Amino acid sequence: MVETVMSLTVGDVVPGEICLPDIHGQEHCVAQWRGHIVVLVFWSAECPVSREYDEHYFIPRYSTWQAEGILVFGVDSNANYDVARIQAAVAERQTPYPILRDEGHRLADLLAAQTTPHVFLLNPEGRLVYAGAVDDRSFRRKVPTRVYLDEALAAVKAGRQPDPAVTPPYGCTIVRSDTHEH
Repeated sequence: MVETVMSLTVGDVVPGEICLPDIHGQEHCVAQWRGHIVVLVFWSAECPVSREYDEHYFIPRYSTWQAEGILVFGVDSNANYDVARIQAAVAERQTPYPILRDEGHRLADLLAAQTTPHVFLLNPEGRLVYAGAVDDRSFRRKVPTRVYLDEALAAVKAGRQPDPAVTPPYGCTIVRSDTHEH
């Protein structure tokens, strides 16, 4: 496999041959997602910000999104714990959507994911149309005034490009392996 040096940006198509296992070992490939709007959220078993968004944003919206045909995947790229830790967090939170394990953080690197959460929205053609934060919450702004992902999903469902298409992510830094070169 050829190592990816460049990362994708909004407007690029995510390669269909990218496949990641979920925490039960089942492979999920980008090519299988074509025809659906896809929400990829970089996720952490340990980050309190990731947990809060999981419990108060993603899990409550999941059944509605699922009914609309929107696919949701958590992606755990952190190198500081194993699948057993992820499985325990999924069971504790009762996370209903698949959590994919990104060993070696290849997908995180391809998308330039930085934090948990860091959200990437793909349109039905597999094109990256939004990258960034769930909302405009920050260290200083505890209550969001805009929910970027809701706005981006509404735009994609209406056949429009999200605006903004890129926002700065907010959360805990993804822990990459010590051998990873930046």
